Amino acid sequence: MSDRPEDQVLDWNAVPTAAPNPGPIQSSAYTGVKYDVILPSGGKLDAHFARVAMSETKALIKVEGGALIYKALFALEESGRIGRKIVIGGQEVNDAVGDRADVTLRDTGSLAGNVANGLRELANSDDPPEKVLIMTTDLPYVTGKHVNDFLDACPDNLDFCVPLITETDFIERFPSSGATFAKLNEGNFTTGCLYLVNARAFSRAMPKIEEVIANRKSVLKLAALLGAGFSWKYIFKQLTADEVVKKIQEITGCSGKAIYDVPPELAFDIDELVDYEYALRNR
Repeated sequence: MSDRPEDQVLDWNAVPTAAPNPGPIQSSAYTGVKYDVILPSGGKLDAHFARVAMSETKALIKVEGGALIYKALFALEESGRIGRKIVIGGQEVNDAVGDRADVTLRDTGSLAGNVANGLRELANSDDPPEKVLIMTTDLPYVTGKHVNDFLDACPDNLDFCVPLITETDFIERFPSSGATFAKLNEGNFTTGCLYLVNARAFSRAMPKIEEVIANRKSVLKLAALLGAGFSWKYIFKQLTADEVVKKIQEITGCSGKAIYDVPPELAFDIDELVDYEYALRNR
């Protein structure tokens, strides 16, 4: 938890300690495949966090002078490898984005529901894509280069690619941050917040994905869904990253891969007030 008093808010008139926002976008000269991207942006903050950040909506809180949603859009545009951008959030988010997004959709109240609506919107378009990027809008450090580094590492023949970052790499980049890691046989890992998926395969798998998300806070329900043996191995740190991927493939019916050696900036997301305060003070 943050040690900031309940009635204290940040002084936006104070001299910033972080570098200013970058200048005009310099998109990469890229002539290969461009990916449409879904940006779920419906996350809300608790009352205290909202008072400190002066926004009830996560995507609109400011870091380094700009709202997080703009940082996400800037990174995607800077990469030079993005096609249509689908932003899904409350009216305040969609109004703020304006014509920076090709399509804005209303928040459904759930992450899985927002992703499903984004996939449906693209599937019903005149030019439905084969592969789609899904990117959260709470990444204060993400840049176009980080997006491209991930895309460069993704094989073409899989239904989903998920970035996996080691605790060592993350802490080296973000020392003293409060990240949470999954303890696997090979070490401790966290996942990034940018995913490359096969649009049709992922749409078919959405019911199972929603089930996992809905039960993610119940150990007993997850054990029933994932299997007692899988849960037991995780508890005793015997589970490997490959076994996790295999289980995801089994549940969803999709082929996939964990992508290693990707930028840790893809994993630093703002979930708690301590994350926000860290991002304000550190670049």
